[in-house]
Amino acid sequence: MAWRYCHRRPAINRQAKGPRPAKSEALGFRIWDLGFGIFLLLLAFALRTYALSLRELTFDEVGSVFIATRGPLGLLAYLRGAIREHPPIYYLLLSLWLPLTGRSEFAVRFLSVIIGMATVAATYRLVRRAAGRWVALLTVLLLTLSPFHIRISQDARMYGLLALFSLPSTFTFIRLLSGDRARWWILFWLATGLGMFTHYYMAFVLLAEDLFLLLNWRRYRHLLARWLAVHLALAGAVALWAALSPGLWATLASFWRRGTASHVRWNGLFRALNGLYLGATLRPNWLHLALPLALTALGIVLAVAQRRKEINGLLMGLLMGVPLIAVLALPERVTGRYLTVALPACILAMALALDWLISRWSLAIVHRSSFIVHCSLFIVHCSLFIGIIFVDASAYALIYFPPGESFRARMEYLKTHARPDDGLLLHGPWQALLLTYYTPGPLKSYTVEDGPIEEVLTDIFDAHDRVWVSYNSVEPVDPDWLVSRWLHEHTHQVWAEGDLTLYYAAPAQGLPPDLIGDSSEGSGPEMTALPFQAFLPAVVHGGVDGYDQVERVDVRFGEQLRLDGVALANLKPIAGDAVLLLTQWRVLQDIPHGLVMRLELVGPAGQVWGEYLFRVGPSHVPTQGWSAGETFVERRGIVVPIGTPPGDYALRVRVFPPEGDEWLPEGDSPFEVGPVHVGRSTPGKTLEALPGRELHATFGDTLALVGYEPWGHRFTQGNPLMFNVYWQALTDPPEDYELEIELVDGDGTALVKRRVQPVADWFPTTRWRAGDVVLGRYTVPLPVDAPPGCYDIRLSLYAPGGSPLPVSGTRSYELFDRWPREQTLSGTDLVLTEVEVEARPRRYRPPAMEHRLDVVLGDDVRLLGYDLASASVRPGDTVELTLYWRAMRKIERMYAVFNHLVAPDGTVIAQADSWPQGGAYPTLYWLPNEVVEDHYTIPLPSDVPSGEYMLRVGMYDAATGERPVTLVNGEPVPERCVVLTTIMVSR
Repeated sequence: MAWRYCHRRPAINRQAKGPRPAKSEALGFRIWDLGFGIFLLLLAFALRTYALSLRELTFDEVGSVFIATRGPLGLLAYLRGAIREHPPIYYLLLSLWLPLTGRSEFAVRFLSVIIGMATVAATYRLVRRAAGRWVALLTVLLLTLSPFHIRISQDARMYGLLALFSLPSTFTFIRLLSGDRARWWILFWLATGLGMFTHYYMAFVLLAEDLFLLLNWRRYRHLLARWLAVHLALAGAVALWAALSPGLWATLASFWRRGTASHVRWNGLFRALNGLYLGATLRPNWLHLALPLALTALGIVLAVAQRRKEINGLLMGLLMGVPLIAVLALPERVTGRYLTVALPACILAMALALDWLISRWSLAIVHRSSFIVHCSLFIVHCSLFIGIIFVDASAYALIYFPPGESFRARMEYLKTHARPDDGLLLHGPWQALLLTYYTPGPLKSYTVEDGPIEEVLTDIFDAHDRVWVSYNSVEPVDPDWLVSRWLHEHTHQVWAEGDLTLYYAAPAQGLPPDLIGDSSEGSGPEMTALPFQAFLPAVVHGGVDGYDQVERVDVRFGEQLRLDGVALANLKPIAGDAVLLLTQWRVLQDIPHGLVMRLELVGPAGQVWGEYLFRVGPSHVPTQGWSAGETFVERRGIVVPIGTPPGDYALRVRVFPPEGDEWLPEGDSPFEVGPVHVGRSTPGKTLEALPGRELHATFGDTLALVGYEPWGHRFTQGNPLMFNVYWQALTDPPEDYELEIELVDGDGTALVKRRVQPVADWFPTTRWRAGDVVLGRYTVPLPVDAPPGCYDIRLSLYAPGGSPLPVSGTRSYELFDRWPREQTLSGTDLVLTEVEVEARPRRYRPPAMEHRLDVVLGDDVRLLGYDLASASVRPGDTVELTLYWRAMRKIERMYAVFNHLVAPDGTVIAQADSWPQGGAYPTLYWLPNEVVEDHYTIPLPSDVPSGEYMLRVGMYDAATGERPVTLVNGEPVPERCVVLTTIMVSR
């Protein structure tokens, strides 16, 4: 670093005198510069191409493609008439680019990558000439790592090109200040003019330069004539474009009518700075912003103080300040991209600050400062660079993987799951632009416009039995969510994921006749109390009603809610269809907002094949709660999942309060209605949407594995390993096959091996028919002491005679995540996927505890002691208790723990019974000598009398209810529990 300081000045001041480095040393510097420069270019390219196609195109980027595909003449005509659009230079480049590369996300954005790389290279060239190679390298390093520049270099928008044109405009202006040459005037006019026709905010650069000349007019008055000529030429070109562009006039008129901002928009300022330095317009992170802001301020101060000829501090300040002030003054939402023209000055200021700080360290070395000073400065500079890298890298996640719903994913889902005669309802006409790039297939789309919606929605559902609704950007066109409210009252919502929801037309409008009337106690038609599993007889009202089954019921869910009636339709669906359910409810006690219900499609043996969880009320509309006596109706349904075997099913209704446990029907039995008969179907194009499609394996030319989905890739010791497999029958299977599942380590040793039916015991393979696609769901318990590591899940199909079926097929994969390859399958087993078994955190040394005990429970568990927060409480308080157990051996029983507060007469006044650690760590998972910390909260009733109460603790077998023999200090206890202490309750 010492040589860097000694030989830095000649690059800035060519008149400086002093020793020059030897030729060999200078050659070494050039090689080092070249190598570091190439490294920075490669790094810049990697950062700007990483995940380039993973993000979907934004609305603005789709707009770029939409405009560019019109061709040069077409886009010029469009831009002249469009309101709030940008000048044509970038769109013209993109229109020439797309025919060469195609319209994929990667191809569309790669033009911006090229522009960004050109900006990085131009920055080095221009800054080196003005400030020397070291400042140039620092500037390029900061620009390479800049989250904002990475973002604009990945977006198919004009901001990267704007940054590129602002560079030669600024540095050519600096050259003009020192040398009045014609070629510099021509270059300045071209760069500034191209920038103006890329984005109108290029005018802020010109305005900053104007102010600089105005403040220094005496010194630069010889430039004023040519400067005015440049302005006239630029103004003439812009005026001609404006005269031919009615859309631009309308935009300017809109700005004029709204005027400037009436106050300082601090939030806009912070958001703009956050975007400029961190590439995001979310809530500013001041901890991350502090470092780049401080370096920028220091760089400007240094440029002003040093009065460099090539880099003027006043000009740098104006280049940053003018765009910021102008953007804040405009009546627009402020984002970082509007400060693009300030980026070069900000980056250069930070580089000057770093260069100055490094030079201080170099001086310390040259002057042979103390070792402590040397080390301190070294640590400071390393911390600065690490801090800059950390701040920039912390922002990359939001750039590469921004949060939010994916319009592309929704459209891809519709391509495989929607039917040709379905409808698609979008909020606002702007989403129609996205459909020009991301198409949902042959669906007819509709938009919600301002004005009455009842007739529009009625006409839509008259034309379509099923309508998909995208709840995205609803507020601008439907601030009261009238569409969602209307749909909730007139249609059946059967599926929802994120912003996309599927509605079925109701079989009939209004309530079925059998459910109309006052269902209050003692009035109206007599209620029919049904058993909780109610297979309702079909009630058809001459086709007027439209529902297949209608019945009045009287089923209480907890003490708060009563189900008064149900109606069902489409009771013979196939996979992909929805069963429709109307439920009529009466509120018995006040219920806060946030009530949740769940529909489950339940098959034989109680297995759940599908579920739909939803909040009561219109979709995406917050509810206000319900008062006692109110009634409400929920029109819902559930889609029969792909792979559901044909057979008879029931619909189960479950209710969950905003807080607390599920509200169970009386008797704690589930409430089910049906039957629902699921028929056979051939899924067709929905097979393309199945997970795990890269694997296609055939077993004995009879069955094929057409998809799979692990429930995760990491599983903990003792927890079940779960995964799904989609099977397709290629022919009618002649025999009942069995599926063998093995979990095999790297040495080929099987950790777990078990045989099951491919789908279910009630649906053996002899019931399958050619073309059937059925889903197998598998749960494989892992041993609690399973060795941690990676394992393969292997599958084999066995005929009744015990012989395995041969496996054939292919597995597709990508080499280095880029080049597609295929692996041919053979043998008698199939490696489905790899999973990792993780060790469970365990403790074998007892921690410090307040009270130590010696209590043995049977042959399995020892109670080592306990902690008690307080032995004196008040009515309504809680007793906080922590128990410490030790496993004496591997436990084969599922023990539950009871904690009772007992009065002198033996009455239990409060208790907290649970599995250890709230069920998260049952005794079946414990290993010999393991110590388990177990916390309980015992709530006391508010009316408990004052006095002393015994705190009793013990265990019991959950299967039998039997308590193990309990020994305290070696002596058996008759009650088979231990009294820990006495709790004093006082008011």
